[in-house]
Amino acid sequence: MKALAFVAVVAALIVAGVLMLKSRSAKAAQPNAAGFPPEVVKRIEQERIARQQVQAADPEFFAAVSKLMFEHDPISINFGENTDEYEAEAGSVLPRLKSCASADDVTTIVHEEFQRWFGKDTAGDRSHYASLAKDIWGLWQRRGPNPAVEGTLRDKAAQRPSP
Repeated sequence: MKALAFVAVVAALIVAGVLMLKSRSAKAAQPNAAGFPPEVVKRIEQERIARQQVQAADPEFFAAVSKLMFEHDPISINFGENTDEYEAEAGSVLPRLKSCASADDVTTIVHEEFQRWFGKDTAGDRSHYASLAKDIWGLWQRRGPNPAVEGTLRDKAAQRPSP
């Protein structure tokens, strides 16, 4: 079943790439050797660099969130050995955690990022991400202060007195 989901995702990405290339005008810049237009290659490279920066800021937390995503496997791409499969998603979720005040906020962010990476159909319903988000939120709360995220809503919420 997981293999079928993976094949469907790959096929959808190939079809989307082919349709995008066909829709380009003859005057547009030529695609690179991999067949992607230059602007797509540039965006991919920018996201890779941003992910590396997020990972470098807190490698242990990055690895823990990526591992949680792999274990929860919300889009069924865990084949046992591809443990780095969710690093791109972890890299785009982590910078957004500083705006979260609850596990529900994390659910929204994780769902939005999975929709961005895989499309609405593959990402599925928001509720499918609640358990993963709860675990990420727990890690975020236990993580403690980090200079890269100092002054965030999480830090401010921790300073508020209990009702």
